This record gives sequence, structure tokens and C-alpha cells, in this order.
Amino acid sequence: MRPSPASELRCPQCRAVFRGADVLTAPSPFDPDSELRACPQCRQCEEPLRLLCDAPDCHREAGCGWPSPKGYRWTCWQHQEA
Repeated sequence: MRPSPASELRCPQCRAVFRGADVLTAPSPFDPDSELRACPQCRQCEEPLRLLCDAPDCHREAGCGWPSPKGYRWTCWQHQEA
């Protein structure tokens, strides 16, 4: 899954929070069909970046995605569609 430019992500290494537009990317030297993604602060790319809930002022990790009337959403357990 590729985060949208407006998505918030968290680095599991340094805990920095940043927008999807700020993620560092480079072609993977191991697979020509994929790319590496890294934290813009610590440049860590060994652990996957964590997508955060898209609810306002929520900084929990997103655990579910679901279609809404306003488009597809990624939310934590507390903000998932009931």
C-alpha cells in the first residue's frame, strides 16, 4: 500500500510523524518492480513505516481501511466504521 501525500505516518525507529509526501523513496536494488521507503528524519528503511489514523487529532496506528461516502479511509480501531 502506498500512502497518499496527505496521509500521516510514523517511523517505528525514531517515532517521527510526517506526511506521505515527505517519505523518501528509491528504486529497490532487489526487485525492479518495487521501491524502498524511508523516514525523512532518520532515513531508516528496515522496518515498514506505520500509517496513522486519518481521524482529526488521532495519532494511533491505522489498523483498518474502509470505503466511506467521502472516499477510502484508514483508521484505528476506535474510529472504524460501526
